[in-house]
Amino acid sequence: MSIVTLPDRSLKPKNLPPSSRLLNLPPELLLQVLSWLDPPSFSIVLHVCKSIRDHASSSRTLLLHQINKVPGSTKTLNPQESTIRLLSRFHRRATRHLQHGIEVNTDLKFWTTQEHTINQRQSTLHLCPCLQNDHLWIAEIDQKEPRVRVYSSKSGCAPQLLKVLSPHTMMSMYTSPHEKPEIFFKVLMVAFTPSPNPEKCCDKVSVLYSYELQPTLINCFIEQAIFDAQFRFKLTTYDLGQYPVMPDGPNVYSIEGRGRYPTALITPNMFTAIITWKDADNSNQISTVEYHLHKRLKADGSKLNPMIPTTADGIDLACEERINEEHVAFLAMSEEGEDPPYPFTAVSSMKQFDNSINIYHPKSPVPFWRIPEAVIQYGWRVESIDHLPSECELRESNGEFTGKNVGLPIASHHEHRIFQHEHDPKTFDCMNKMLHLAVRVTKRSSCTITRPYLVTALEVVEDCSKIYLGWNLDHLEHRIVAELHGMDFDALSTLGIISTVAHSGRRIAMTSWNRVFIWAVNPRAFIDGRKSFGDNHEILKTETEYRANQSTWGHSYYENCLEDGVVVLNAVELPSAGVVYSLEFQSDNVLWAWTDRGLVQWKFDRFCSARRQTEVLGQCRHTDMSGPKPAGSVTCTTQELTDEFKQMKRSSLEDVEMGRLELEPNKTEHCDGEFELWFEAMEMENCESAES
Repeated sequence: MSIVTLPDRSLKPKNLPPSSRLLNLPPELLLQVLSWLDPPSFSIVLHVCKSIRDHASSSRTLLLHQINKVPGSTKTLNPQESTIRLLSRFHRRATRHLQHGIEVNTDLKFWTTQEHTINQRQSTLHLCPCLQNDHLWIAEIDQKEPRVRVYSSKSGCAPQLLKVLSPHTMMSMYTSPHEKPEIFFKVLMVAFTPSPNPEKCCDKVSVLYSYELQPTLINCFIEQAIFDAQFRFKLTTYDLGQYPVMPDGPNVYSIEGRGRYPTALITPNMFTAIITWKDADNSNQISTVEYHLHKRLKADGSKLNPMIPTTADGIDLACEERINEEHVAFLAMSEEGEDPPYPFTAVSSMKQFDNSINIYHPKSPVPFWRIPEAVIQYGWRVESIDHLPSECELRESNGEFTGKNVGLPIASHHEHRIFQHEHDPKTFDCMNKMLHLAVRVTKRSSCTITRPYLVTALEVVEDCSKIYLGWNLDHLEHRIVAELHGMDFDALSTLGIISTVAHSGRRIAMTSWNRVFIWAVNPRAFIDGRKSFGDNHEILKTETEYRANQSTWGHSYYENCLEDGVVVLNAVELPSAGVVYSLEFQSDNVLWAWTDRGLVQWKFDRFCSARRQTEVLGQCRHTDMSGPKPAGSVTCTTQELTDEFKQMKRSSLEDVEMGRLELEPNKTEHCDGEFELWFEAMEMENCESAES
């Protein structure tokens, strides 16, 4: 019996109905659909579709509706403004609050190196305290040589190689030119030292080395040196000035580290180095090494090897500085008698904040310990930083609690003579307010839950004295004003949380493994009365009325972000660029990181358009016009620079015609210094043409 196979009808072509396109809808219905989009989606649609942009540019009602969805003050809006100005206002406000689709439009740039032995985990980023042109220092550690390459980056310019630090250069100044020391160094940590003048850039960099001796000649001196090298570290201070090393050689200090391993290094000034250690018993320890740069000691003859012109450990003792004093303190995870909220883990990092030292725990985005400025200079101690009380304690105190600074200070504000004194109507009191990034740690049966918050601190003064971020005041009254959502703090990797705050306080970035989250914050909305209370600011005349409305700080500005009476700020996740080891803001819209893929830069300003670039670190494309060029740097010609910025200006003018950008008279819009460089390039081109 034969089997008849019927043809498969699914293979026959079918006449599909025409697809309904969004642009085929009537304009009224299309505008109604666009009104339901959130600001990030609306920004992306305007960026990718010219037809929708034309429809949106003709509807004043739609633009006002989208502007009101973004946090901000509504008093500055004029419903009679032109649609072009309203569209420009929407872009500026959306960019300020990171609601312009940076999840898709962020520019991502990778800086690769020709070396394959770069230690990205120990390489560091440091924002210069001078804050001139958003100056960022970059330290790249090469473990093979070992070498430390120091780069300098300013806004609008690529990183430029300034120094190459090598311990072999240091040793060549004190050894015979025919002798090759058999010492193998390893770079452990790098720290930049701020200048005594806060207006100047960092002038020194410190490198912590461990070393191993493998000599061919063995005697009693060499054997003792080999044994001592297992427990000794070398802290070397290099100069970032004009010379490759200091005129009289780098300063070398021997640090005994028997039974402990360094976990973090910071140099708050040119005479102090603070090192945190992890002991063999898994306990945390911190020590401060104080030294003097101009006191030198003669070498001890008993430690010299008469067979070799250098000392037993390969570095002349005459170039070593005597450690004046070493203070050691153990980091207590909690008060005595209490269970620690976190397990005993080594310190993750240290950062200098307003001349104070903040010490971070791997599982907390805010500092866990703090060293005040005065304590560093005149005999120091380590103090713990409090966390937020539990929800039950806050509920009993009506949401307020009094104590010292909690978490990390972000911004401060002074309001001068804002209300009358309750007992003397002729006198007026001032008010100091501070905004903190704090966490609440809740310990459950088998886990620890961490949640970040924004907390305001209040202080009433009569003598018009201001408050500064580095102060530790015990009498401040605190209240939670906002919650940070969007990141899971309960499922973390072994690297923990790496956090950083922009210098302006308007950006907060946190990362866990390969995910980077950013929160946009306007500190003035929580601590400035005119922005915090909106139209009700003029009604608050007494201190009692002011404190009664403290729970509503920021509600007028963040009207669209309220949930259960609390401002909720959602995070924005940046495109992944690998496992993150260190993080630093160069400006509000430029973020740098060292990842397992190398040096990475995220840029999410108004002009970002999802560009992906890969460049070689050390070869800059833009000319640094701020000073002399380092030897060996690659720069482009003036004509190439002019052509590049001509193309950028031409694209910006196209944005003006399409309504995406508005350049108002007497007000220059800057894109991280790019327009400034373009104008300087044009002036250079005019000068060259005039001379020719």
